[in-house]
Amino acid sequence: MSESSTNHFHRMPENVLCQIFEVAVGHSPIILLPMQTFNSIQYNLLLVCKKWNSLAVGIPSMWVSFKFELEAISTPPLVTQTLLRQFSICLQRSQNSLVTIVFSSNSGGWRFTNVNSILARCYSRTKSLTCTLRSGRDVDAFLSLPPGTFPGLQYININFVNTTSGIAHASARSVPARAFEGAPSLKTAILHRIHGLNHMKLRLPWGELTYLDLGGTPMLPHTFIRIMRYTSHTLQTAFIFVEVDDPLDTALKALTNAISFQNLTTLRLRLAHLHHDWRILSILHVPYLVTLRLEMFSTPQHWDISSIARFIEPSSQSLQQLHLSDFRPDRHSLVRTHQNTTHTVLRDLFNLIPKIDTLRLPISIIVHATTIESIASGKILKNLTTFELSYANIWHALALSNHHNVVSLRSISIHPPSALIQEIMQHPTTHLQAQVPMLGEADTVTSRANDVFANPTCERTGVDIGGGRTTGRTHCAKCRRMLEELS
Repeated sequence: MSESSTNHFHRMPENVLCQIFEVAVGHSPIILLPMQTFNSIQYNLLLVCKKWNSLAVGIPSMWVSFKFELEAISTPPLVTQTLLRQFSICLQRSQNSLVTIVFSSNSGGWRFTNVNSILARCYSRTKSLTCTLRSGRDVDAFLSLPPGTFPGLQYININFVNTTSGIAHASARSVPARAFEGAPSLKTAILHRIHGLNHMKLRLPWGELTYLDLGGTPMLPHTFIRIMRYTSHTLQTAFIFVEVDDPLDTALKALTNAISFQNLTTLRLRLAHLHHDWRILSILHVPYLVTLRLEMFSTPQHWDISSIARFIEPSSQSLQQLHLSDFRPDRHSLVRTHQNTTHTVLRDLFNLIPKIDTLRLPISIIVHATTIESIASGKILKNLTTFELSYANIWHALALSNHHNVVSLRSISIHPPSALIQEIMQHPTTHLQAQVPMLGEADTVTSRANDVFANPTCERTGVDIGGGRTTGRTHCAKCRRMLEELS
């Protein structure tokens, strides 16, 4: 910093400087490194001059966010006192403000007991906790913290890393999970990979949660029903993974009416092993959904569009985004057989959601030409701005982009070539993955079309055009006319 700039800052009123400091720090945490000094914006401000040092030390909001970098340490007992001393200084500067903590146990030689000896003094003031627990022993030690440990906790994001895998059955190992008891302010709970732990035994304040993410670990239908019941009055955003490894009859016996959610606006539901039984959707009544994402996981079966339409019907006037996805744990997994969804069924679904602006359909659902034409003409889905589909005929997709641009559509993306596309096109190209060109990009349309149809036989109609590139023709007369219209 130049001398003139420094003098300018020195002439600023202290209250203005304090505001600048707060903006500069923002949400940046104080990074605590064993055997080293602070590594953060806060510490850098202290080094500028005595005036800045005294001002920064006196701003509590700058000393409330902490991240412990422990990965490189293999002898935690030797550095615990150093960390404790650093942390105590920061806590003193934060005065009585609520704090944010980020840490990872079992990094290097650190275990949760080591971290706990440092953090215990601030648990009562912790409002946000993000951590990774890397062993079953650390998970048990954390969950065994006494009730009332986190009275001011509002947000948790915990990654439970352990060797147990598979669905969390009711018979999963029992631990005295008391850590979240007495946390009435907890609103956001994000819990990853809690394999081997029963969701209900976490004893979260279910009736207070507004944001719940349990999508990383499957649960059984009866657990799903219980959690939905407990959270129905407050939940606004949810991501749940349900594995139906048994028929739904047993779980549905205890359910007389659908569980109604008056505040839920965003729902992501991952479903596995449905066995063609979509009654899981009948459990929920969600009249004010804005965003819905349904994922089918590891299930070689078709989508039941009629069941999805019945589920969506109560929120038909509020729904703006609909995502249907074939969830696959790895990109090498096989895509399920294409579904012969009738034009009428898709039209019924689309007519239910007139305000939709984002629609993403899985590659296993082929959109019919008549449906494409209805969207292009503006007869249905007039508010659509983003449309992702799987379609066998690239020309209809191009036409859709060209014609519907005038109304409201802004972008269309097309899935990678499906089995059906490969049958129609002898030499499918990766251009099908790109955004379809908008108005004013006729040259791009032509060049891409030439790439796709660079064969003596028109790949759209199969008509022999003869000569290929030597005659300057790469497609039949009908296709050439369509190209001229697009350009």
